[in-house]
Amino acid sequence: MAGAPRGNVLARLANEQGMLGVLLLLAVFFSLATLRPQQRTGASAAGAVARRLARQAPGATVLVAVRGGEEDGRFARALGALLAAAG
Repeated sequence: MAGAPRGNVLARLANEQGMLGVLLLLAVFFSLATLRPQQRTGASAAGAVARRLARQAPGATVLVAVRGGEEDGRFARALGALLAAAG
């Protein structure tokens, strides 16, 4: 291979590894195409909501109402505790 012209080596490499390159490009494309901001859930979301309430409506009376799911329950308990601690 040392005596082979550079163009032949690149063509052979592209021919042998072309499918790998195509698959890699597809993976990158679909990763970027499906990239979306994610919403926080549970206790993490409660912290964000508590900080926003403290900043925008200090001392306000707040009613925390959620659906009956487990994740929603964790959110409500954490938010209630954070708001009670903040006063």
